Amino acid sequence: MRTLAILGLILALGCGSAFAQAENPAFSRGNEAYVEAEKCSDESEAKELYLKAAESYEEAIRTGGDSWEAHYNLGNARFRIGDFGLAALQYKRAIAIDPQRPEAALNLSLARQAAGLSPQRQAHWLENWGTRLPMKMWMWTGMFAGWTFLALLVLPFLHGGHRLVTVAGALATLALLAACAGGMLGWHLNAQWLTVIGADAALRSAPDAEASSVRSLKAAEELSPLRSHAEWTFVRDEEGGEGWVHAQDVGKVWNR
Repeated sequence: MRTLAILGLILALGCGSAFAQAENPAFSRGNEAYVEAEKCSDESEAKELYLKAAESYEEAIRTGGDSWEAHYNLGNARFRIGDFGLAALQYKRAIAIDPQRPEAALNLSLARQAAGLSPQRQAHWLENWGTRLPMKMWMWTGMFAGWTFLALLVLPFLHGGHRLVTVAGALATLALLAACAGGMLGWHLNAQWLTVIGADAALRSAPDAEASSVRSLKAAEELSPLRSHAEWTFVRDEEGGEGWVHAQDVGKVWNR
């Protein structure tokens, strides 16, 4: 009961914290439908309102409202409907925009648990390092460190200066540059994982819908892509099993 209470609180707060996007009409409609659904006592009517909210948030994202709030609220609406795979994908996209806001990561864990999975996938240490900061912050900091490193190497030869101080500064910026490179690599590794969103998704023995099923996949499960063939991807699951999955049954954090 305590978990359910915490979940309800977080899902409610997600909608309330997102009114900064009120200038987007679709986003506002999503918020209105979500709040109305929270107050609705009829389960089927509430589900329709959550679906309406989800569709409005999706429209807001398509029309330029690609923000932490939009993805987070879309995840909340999908969770309320019971689409745990789509909810998990949206929480992951919110984390990619701003990993320093803890609500999306916590709700991602809850969505995985609701789908019958462990709260978290066992991640590589570089993923854990990279997802401490947004990708753009790693990139801009890395560019700054790179140019500073080059300046510290070149300027003493042009204008003179204390070599010991220059060497110390160059080593410090080189260490920062390495940290940023590790952060970007960590995000690359993290974003490669596919999230299962199909309700009847299965891991198959060959890239064919008629091929035998290796096993059924759970919504919100994460898969590591190894190679592709047409609309199929050969993947490794969280437990090390391998097989083929269709593109329509999985989603990516970054659609590129």
